[in-house]
Amino acid sequence: IKNVVLPYLSEMEEAYNIADLVISRSGAMTISELIYFQKPAILVPFPFASEFHQNRNAQYLKARECAVVIFQKPGWEKVFNEELAEFVKNKSLLTKYQNNYKTVPVSGVDIQDVINKVIVNKILD
Repeated sequence: IKNVVLPYLSEMEEAYNIADLVISRSGAMTISELIYFQKPAILVPFPFASEFHQNRNAQYLKARECAVVIFQKPGWEKVFNEELAEFVKNKSLLTKYQNNYKTVPVSGVDIQDVINKVIVNKILD
């Protein structure tokens, strides 16, 4: 794992393709993208999201051991650093979490089709 900070990217597919580990909030689109690209993640749900939907989204991937979830409350930075260090130290953990995506059920919706529609709509905006 290398730390790479990039400027704003409009082509998120490129970022996902080069990422070993994703650190992100846990909105529905992010969860969908993580499933599509099968990327291990450290998720920090937005604590003020309505009805705690980001918490539920993050728990979906945590339950399948595809992501680690860290709640943003006092002391969360220490937990975050420990989890990140574990991924850096133990590269087999990345492989394990990535392979666990094979257990994530995907409904009849073609995720690639959904992503393509989102991309086309962004281009047309």
